[in-house]
Amino acid sequence: DFNVRLCRPHQLRAEHLRIILDDAIEAIGWRYDLRNMLELAVRLPLASLLPRRFRLEERRLGSGVVRAVICTSLLGRLFRKVRF
Repeated sequence: DFNVRLCRPHQLRAEHLRIILDDAIEAIGWRYDLRNMLELAVRLPLASLLPRRFRLEERRLGSGVVRAVICTSLLGRLFRKVRF
């Protein structure tokens, strides 16, 4: 049992689909930015309770490893590449 969300882009060209799928297949095996996911899970719910001066700035989240991604950023990269 897996919980899967699918993007259903309308009117995606066949050549764009090939590019997206090829790049997605290339990304198999990339490391997820686990540090980013953990920080978001812990800190975002608390952010609304803290005064602004104590809140973590977005640019400080994550490990900073270029090849480490989170799923939504990978999807964004794939669709941005074909300007969808």
